[in-house]
Amino acid sequence: MAFKNALKMLISKFGLMWVILLYLLITTVLVFSLSLPFAVPLVRTFGAAGVGKLISEFFASFFPAVSTYGLINFTPFGRQ
Repeated sequence: MAFKNALKMLISKFGLMWVILLYLLITTVLVFSLSLPFAVPLVRTFGAAGVGKLISEFFASFFPAVSTYGLINFTPFGRQ
């Protein structure tokens, strides 16, 4: 009975669901497009300063066995 009532509510509120999804899509696109001019120079500055390499080395110091090669060629429990 609960499933039947939930299905009825979904069908009766279907138009409202599309309005909410459209609102979320529009606000996401709007926020993304307004923040892009500020984010791109910041990302380029971090890339030129080598922040990505610094973060990569930081995590590699904590997890020395995890690397891109190790993730692609996964062997469980270190078996060769």
